[in-house]
Amino acid sequence: MEKGFSVTINDKQVSSIPVTFRISDFKKLPKKQKGIAPYIFEGKVDGVNVELVCGFYAPFAHDEDEDPTEFRSDEAGWTVICNDRVVEYKNKSLLTGWGDGTPSYHPQFRQIAGVAIFSANNPRLLPVKTTKEGIDANSEVFLKVRQKMRDGLRRFTSFTNRLKRIPAKNRRELFRDTDIVDLRMLRQRKNDILPKTWTRDTKLGGRVFDPDLPRFEEETSRVLRFSRAIEDVRKVSRFLFDNPDEKPADVGGAAFDRVLEEANKAKETRRS
Repeated sequence: MEKGFSVTINDKQVSSIPVTFRISDFKKLPKKQKGIAPYIFEGKVDGVNVELVCGFYAPFAHDEDEDPTEFRSDEAGWTVICNDRVVEYKNKSLLTGWGDGTPSYHPQFRQIAGVAIFSANNPRLLPVKTTKEGIDANSEVFLKVRQKMRDGLRRFTSFTNRLKRIPAKNRRELFRDTDIVDLRMLRQRKNDILPKTWTRDTKLGGRVFDPDLPRFEEETSRVLRFSRAIEDVRKVSRFLFDNPDEKPADVGGAAFDRVLEEANKAKETRRS
């Protein structure tokens, strides 16, 4: 559709759904070491041009009180394109590397997406089934590129484990400084990536941009999670706030603070 193809249903033009990613300014990344950028591989593999991108398409959210459908899970996963034809769409299975040296897909990873684009003058070289639908899982080209797909997944699934241990406020600030870019914009912005941050892939003959994602200071806090009967939560909420309908997280936090205050007083009493 971006090339001019148009689809109309009942006199209404269908909008395209572009593959997008969240990225910080590539020029600033090496300086501040705290931006978000995708994992990128590009090169020519066995006569096939390959472009691969994996990263966040939406801000990471993990708090249990946050709506788990805020970012739809069906937007996550790998999209595979062969000569402009989508042969796999948002795939989250073993076929595209999930669960093979990487975690299996889980809602924690619902903001991670990737796209692998194969193009060749000779379509027989492409990793697509003879029916033109679906990936030929035995294709040498695909198996080689799949290793890079796994590398990208490992980078971001591992990073989400770090993100979920920092306060939600810090996560929001991290993603606030990002832009939403589609593939066309990303290709333009790649020119801002410093040459020294690309590494050569001697096995596949391409190059890789492996982002230096933010590092966080040693943890000074812990997340407490537990569940209680709704009627009991409402009872404690009414006791603490004179309102039975406060957020469960606020009720739990206030209850902990109250017990902590009593514990500190008891400690002072013992000292005296």
